[in-house]
Parts: sequence; structure tokens; C-alpha cells
Amino acid sequence: MNYKYAKSKADQKASRFHSVTIILIILIVSLFYSKAYATDWTGEEIAKEIAFQGLNIADFYLTDRIMKDGGEEVGLIKAVIGSHPDTDTLIIAAGLTAVGHYFISEYLINNKPQYTAIWQNISIGVKGLVVGFLAI
Repeated sequence: MNYKYAKSKADQKASRFHSVTIILIILIVSLFYSKAYATDWTGEEIAKEIAFQGLNIADFYLTDRIMKDGGEEVGLIKAVIGSHPDTDTLIIAAGLTAVGHYFISEYLINNKPQYTAIWQNISIGVKGLVVGFLAI
């Protein structure tokens, strides 16, 4: 048996909490998307939002793995979540980013549609660069 991966009761409980939290975030974001399908979102806008959210999940996952391997957070987000955020902090940050991005996109689509593509393209590009940097 490889004891390196054996989990204590506390670790198992924390792992279940993280899983439940991630499932709740996915359900909440899914509810937002069902609203997006029922409103004025185009197929391209929905596809871009899904792309951003996929990158957001990848960012969370990679950052969490890096933190567990003793890495350090860099960039502007460091001022908000600290140098060594735990998984709970990363879940909250990813959830807020997911919901915040959706609401900004929703606002732009309904009030400033000429800026929607700019917002979505830049946010996908920046998040893609972050994920690419983490993956190296």
C-alpha cells in the first residue's frame, strides 16, 4: 500500500466538502446558463462564455495542484487570495469569477452589446494565457 496517498478522516471530510462545493458552483452556473439560453444571448456569446468558464475551471485545478506541491501564487490575484491559498479559498475565487463573468456578460449583452465581444475575447485571452502559463 502506498501510504503517501492515504487520507486521514479530516482529509476525507475536506475532500467531500470540496466536491460538494464544486458541484454547487457547477449547478449555480448551469442555472445562469439556462437563463442565457432563454434570453438574447447568441450561440457565439454562449460558446465564448462556456470557453471562459472551462478555462476558469482549468485555472482553479492547476492552481490548486501547484499550491499543494508547494508553489506560490503570482500576479495581481496574489493581493486578494495571498501567496499560498488553500483549496477553499481557490474554490471561492473560482466561483466568484465564474458568476461575476456571467453577470458582466449578461449586462453587456442587454445594455452595451457593442462591447460584449471585446469583453469576452479579452477575458478568454487573458484566462487562456494564465492557464497556459500554469501548464508549463
